[in-house]
Amino acid sequence: MMIITTTVTLEISAVLDLNGTDKEDLEAHLRASLNKAISGGLITGLSNTELLMYSANVTVDRHDMEDEVTSFLNAQIADGNLDAEGMGRRLARYGLQMPADFLDEIEERSSVALEDAEA
Repeated sequence: MMIITTTVTLEISAVLDLNGTDKEDLEAHLRASLNKAISGGLITGLSNTELLMYSANVTVDRHDMEDEVTSFLNAQIADGNLDAEGMGRRLARYGLQMPADFLDEIEERSSVALEDAEA
């Protein structure tokens, strides 16, 4: 039997009045609620669809990282690690990524750059 797969993306963005709630508590609640909803059929519903793999990310205040990401990317350009030839492809990839995936990639790249600088 041939397996036919597809990829779906669901992004929810919300602006919240915390009313004294701790951001970390809210983030933990959102992660738990999302995992419970996915386990309960959020993605597949009552269909015959089988969930093969999923990832769920919760990012709080990602725009607060803009200066840090900008500094990292500017340093990569200055060091020659991010050249004009590859810029179009990288911008397309970054633009099509979910925000949490982008932040994970930038974090990974910055740790590798830091390790290389220390070596």
